[in-house]
Amino acid sequence: MHLEKSHIIELEGGMNRWDATVKDWVPASDTIELFQDGAVARNLNYSVIFAPSLADAGSLDILLPDGEQRLRGHPIGIAYSENGQSVLVAEIQPCAAEVVGGNNVVYRNACTDYLVDVEYQVR
Repeated sequence: MHLEKSHIIELEGGMNRWDATVKDWVPASDTIELFQDGAVARNLNYSVIFAPSLADAGSLDILLPDGEQRLRGHPIGIAYSENGQSVLVAEIQPCAAEVVGGNNVVYRNACTDYLVDVEYQVR
């Protein structure tokens, strides 16, 4: 029986990020830090700012890798749609951000009418 050697090369994106201050690639980190105006993940190829409350306009603010373009938005509720008809089941209500496990932000009791937690995970 003849066995051939094989090699596996694993490629993964996002493991490093460009640091303009040291002008070199540095390891990326998905750690979320608390600050006065919410929480932030700043050591990735992109940055994410989480507002103190999910009900705030633009509660999710993503700075894209080019350092210039931003994506801002916020959920407004949970809706059920069928055959072109939609019903708003629950609306987002003011709720506090909580960092869990270092790379998750959880907004507990985020909706009216139902006990719903909204969780964002940064990786």
